[in-house]
Order: sequence, then C-alpha cells, then structure tokens
Amino acid sequence: MLQNGGKLALPTSLIVFSDTGTEIQKDSSRDGNALAALYDQYETGLRIVNRSQGFWGAAERFDLSLKTLTNFVEHEKTRPGRKLDGLV
Repeated sequence: MLQNGGKLALPTSLIVFSDTGTEIQKDSSRDGNALAALYDQYETGLRIVNRSQGFWGAAERFDLSLKTLTNFVEHEKTRPGRKLDGLV
C-alpha cells in the first residue's frame, strides 16, 4: 500500500474482520497512505474464539466467516455498477 508514494493503481476498500465484528469502509480509495492510517486505527487484541475451543470454536469461526461474506455481498449489491444478483 505504501509503494509509489502510497498511490494505488486501483480503488481499494478496507474490510476489517475479527471475532468481535466486521467493519466495511464505505468508499474506496487510491490513497494507500490513508488506507494504512485507517487500518492502524483498528486494534488487534486477543481472540475470543480460538483453536483451543476445538470443534465448537471452529464451527463458530466458520459461522463468523460466512456472516462476514454475506454482509460484504449485501453491501456490494447496493453499490452502482455491481452485478451480484442470485449470490445471496
């Protein structure tokens, strides 16, 4: 993100996914420096759902991943120029 003075070739959006929730950036940007600064605002901490929880922890992580993917597709369906009908 920080190469070429932080200028990105394509518009990029930031999605932060953790076991406490998902944050989807509203607008895309070609400014890698701004995206890096936005990312730095998110704290990474101890995981609530981890491997030591065995099967149920894995099932919960899988469920969180599916919910995040569904939220992302629903978010993208509302954006102009996107064709995602029938995916969800």
